[in-house]
Amino acid sequence: MRASLILLYYQKGITYGNGFILSTAVATAEEISKNPIGYGLELIRKAKREFDREYLKSVADLLVIKGRPHIAVEGTYLVSDLRYAGFKEVDFGWGSAIYGGPAKAIPILASFLNVRKVKMES
Repeated sequence: MRASLILLYYQKGITYGNGFILSTAVATAEEISKNPIGYGLELIRKAKREFDREYLKSVADLLVIKGRPHIAVEGTYLVSDLRYAGFKEVDFGWGSAIYGGPAKAIPILASFLNVRKVKMES
């Protein structure tokens, strides 16, 4: 959906630089621990199914109306699948990317990333 959001703003002649929108599955620790693993997986599947072009437009409109929200860090744990984010296709003229993702560890974030093994020169 990353491309859809970029296209949406491009069509309106608006550019804001880079950004992202999170789809969300919410559950308490008690709900996760007392239910089978399929419960949590279904919450994630539902959030992914509902993440479409209309969702992007709705969130973009909400950001314009209410401004950027403050994210409550306490009790928050983010899981991000960046394997298909397109980092490998970005070309700054330095050759293909070896890594693309967070620059340092973020305590409330787990990221799934693509990496490739390269032989380092000594």
